[in-house]
Amino acid sequence: MTQKLFGPYISANPPFARKRLQPALAAATLACALGLTACNSDAGTRDNETKATNSGSASNAGSQSAASIWRPKPGTTWMWQLQNYGSMNMNLDVTAYDIDLFEGSGSGSNSLIRQLKNKGKRVICYFSAGTREDWRPDADQFAPGSVIADGGMQDWPGETWLNIGNKSALEQTIKPIMEARLDLARDAGCDAVEPDNVDGYTNRDETHGAISAADQLAYNKWLAEAAHARGLSIGLKNDVDQLQALAPYFDFAVNEQCYAWGNECVAYENTFLSAGKAVFNQEYYKKGEEGIITKEQFLGNACSYFVSAGISALWRQSFELNGGTSLSCPGAVDPGDDGDDDGSDTGGDNGGDTGGDDGDNGDNGGDTGGDDGDNGDNGGDTGGDDGDNGDNGGDTGGDDGDDGDTVGDIWNPTPGTTWMWQLQRYGSINMDLDVDAYDIDLFEGGENGANSLIHQLKNKGKKVICYFSAGTREDWRPDANQFTEDSVIADGDMDDWPGETWLNIGNQTALEQTIKPIMEARLDLARDAGCDAVEPDNMDGYDNRSETQGEISAADQLAYNIWIAQAAHARGLSVGLKNDVGQAEELVAYFDFAVNEQCFAYEECEAYEDTFLNANKAVFNQEYYTDGDDGEISKRRFLRKACPYFESVGISGLWAKGYSLNGRNVVACESN
Repeated sequence: MTQKLFGPYISANPPFARKRLQPALAAATLACALGLTACNSDAGTRDNETKATNSGSASNAGSQSAASIWRPKPGTTWMWQLQNYGSMNMNLDVTAYDIDLFEGSGSGSNSLIRQLKNKGKRVICYFSAGTREDWRPDADQFAPGSVIADGGMQDWPGETWLNIGNKSALEQTIKPIMEARLDLARDAGCDAVEPDNVDGYTNRDETHGAISAADQLAYNKWLAEAAHARGLSIGLKNDVDQLQALAPYFDFAVNEQCYAWGNECVAYENTFLSAGKAVFNQEYYKKGEEGIITKEQFLGNACSYFVSAGISALWRQSFELNGGTSLSCPGAVDPGDDGDDDGSDTGGDNGGDTGGDDGDNGDNGGDTGGDDGDNGDNGGDTGGDDGDNGDNGGDTGGDDGDDGDTVGDIWNPTPGTTWMWQLQRYGSINMDLDVDAYDIDLFEGGENGANSLIHQLKNKGKKVICYFSAGTREDWRPDANQFTEDSVIADGDMDDWPGETWLNIGNQTALEQTIKPIMEARLDLARDAGCDAVEPDNMDGYDNRSETQGEISAADQLAYNIWIAQAAHARGLSVGLKNDVGQAEELVAYFDFAVNEQCFAYEECEAYEDTFLNANKAVFNQEYYTDGDDGEISKRRFLRKACPYFESVGISGLWAKGYSLNGRNVVACESN
């Protein structure tokens, strides 16, 4: 059974630095919150002096056999056949076969899976992870609450959507059944799995809104983790709208009709293909149907695109995956069986007809603020109250003008971009610091129209990042009275920040009707005021459970943060991820840079190395010191320990005495 499942292609009180109440624990926090791994007091701890090894894939965290997992590369050749195995041609010159798990695993050692493996083929095993199919041997194990009432598939009789939005049914019924299927795939000898129907949230006419995007995201990540825990590679089936969030978890993608459906294939270029992961695509033709292309269209423009992009494409005349005539693109080059470097390249080098009715069996082819007289002897005084502009010991400027690249109209700062973070006391701000960017308050910075602080900085050639809170209601803001009662969390006040209350982004009604419109208006203000970028703060409420009362889940946060990024980009604004270290891997694809507080003191900086820094995106970090409290480092430690590390990895580091970001007593690393 195949399924085409696509959705649409988707101040009275000055602000202070946000000292996180509970330091994030990198990726372990998210895994714990989603129930993907065991939670314990040691989760996420690291030695900042020794960088832990990382497999390079978010989905490999916790896997027992990551080294043995097959990871097909772009261009890997394949055959997709889900029925009619009696006349199956097992001698096609392709690397991988994608077949049905249940039928392919029958007959024990003589199973179709074993036969294909004996011929040197990789085997991808198909099963539905999002529906109950009444002909499957485990169909009677689905409890009534695990399927959606009136959730039958219109075009697939006997098939009903699973209610993954029902948490009780998900944990007690759906996940155990899927775990058993994954056990079967492992024991039967499958190299990989293709779980189908993992985008039910986009099929609202059949799922009746029972599945949210956040439900789907969490479930799909769980599937990937569960597969990897069994040594299985896993493909993401369709679900184009969540590619960026899910690509780090999956090893390849399987798509249907990405070319015919308005060329959705492009969405795979900057996700799976750019990460060196295969994309297997199937196009169809059946007269009178939507989303189809002719054989001539496939072999012409479509194949030219597929070959250049590295997509492994097939074409069929009909929607039946029964082994009938299947065309592949001429000129496609198979990179070989690349999962374990064992040389077993079964590739299909020249395209053409990959088998079927006509018998053709395989030619197929320093101090940045006053510091009351400290003139840069050990950190570089780059400005401040006494007029010392800091060109004397630790220039934080990028005199080579490298302040990042601009893609389209959006600024993309690169690692090492220099900055100044000042959120108050603008009457004495030094606008002549030798830095690339200033991070200032949106509301105060945008006052006075053409003579605003934002425009003054822009006129001096500076990039301007505009700060606002996207996760809390601050009662001194001009739009504070627009937040309804249900849009803030009851008893959700911030302990250390009077007048500030967490927003209830887990309340979907309040989110859509109140919170998002207010944030859109703030982003409009940022655009119209001339900001180059925005720094939305308090983007990790799910990690502050003592104050948010458990109202915000990790999935709620992830979905909201992605929405914020997309809304900023829609207005031509660059956007930075503020803290939220635990979701950096999922969010790096959406955000243009990161802003962190105290990553060195909290031993969290490493989380940015394989995410933002590896993606050539700037990481702006602020360290603090008051009285040596938790999460603080002294100026001496900042300069002697933190700065050498920051310089080696490209983090743009600052240090301040006190938590008030008022432009005073700020030190930058000398090489900045």
